[in-house]
Amino acid sequence: MGHLLKETNSFERERLVLEVIPKKYLPNAEDIFYPTERIEKCFRDVFATLDDERKTKVARRFVTILKEESGEQVLTYQTAFFRAPDLNFLATTEVALIKEHLLSRMRDAINVKLCATSRGLVKFLEKGEYLNYFHSLLGGMVNRQRGMREAARALLTEEFWRCPDDIKKDIKEKVQEWEHFYEEKGSEENATLFNDLRADLDDDIPF
Repeated sequence: MGHLLKETNSFERERLVLEVIPKKYLPNAEDIFYPTERIEKCFRDVFATLDDERKTKVARRFVTILKEESGEQVLTYQTAFFRAPDLNFLATTEVALIKEHLLSRMRDAINVKLCATSRGLVKFLEKGEYLNYFHSLLGGMVNRQRGMREAARALLTEEFWRCPDDIKKDIKEKVQEWEHFYEEKGSEENATLFNDLRADLDDDIPF
C-alpha cells in the first residue's frame, strides 16, 4: 500500500477517500465476504497522508452525511471511516454536532466498534460532557456483547488519563457508585469488576 500511495498525487488520494472507497464500500458493508476491515484500514492509511486542508474536506463529508442521510447510512459511514481525532480538522459548530451524535450513540447503543470510533473523544469534551461519556463506558463494562466489557474498560482507562484532575476525581466517585450498586444487588462479579477498575484508576502511573 505504501508504495502505491507514493505513486499517487494528493488530488488522487483525496478522491480515493472522498469518493472512490466510500462508494465501493457502502453498498457492500453487510456482505460477510467483503473485506471490510482491509478497506477501512486503507481509508485511514490514505487519510493519514493528506495535508490538513484535505483532511478537513474528508472530515466534513461525515458532517454532510450526518445532516442529510439516513440513520443507517450515518452508522455505516461512521463505523467504517470516521474517528474522533478527525474532529481536529473541523469547525467548532461541526465538532459540537458530531460530539452530540457520538455521545447519544454511546448512551443508547454502545458497542465495540463505537468504542473504536470514539477513542480520543475525551480531548474535545466540555465540562458537562465528561460524566455522560464515562457513564456510557461504565455501562459498557456490564454489557454482555462479545468483547464489549474489554473494549469499554480499555477505552475508559485510556481516556481517563487524558482528563483534568477534577474530572478524574468525579469519575472515580462514579466508579465507586457502580461498585456499591452491584454490591447491594449481590452481584459479586460486577462489584469486583468495578473495584478492580477503581484500583487501576488510583495508580499514579497510567500503564
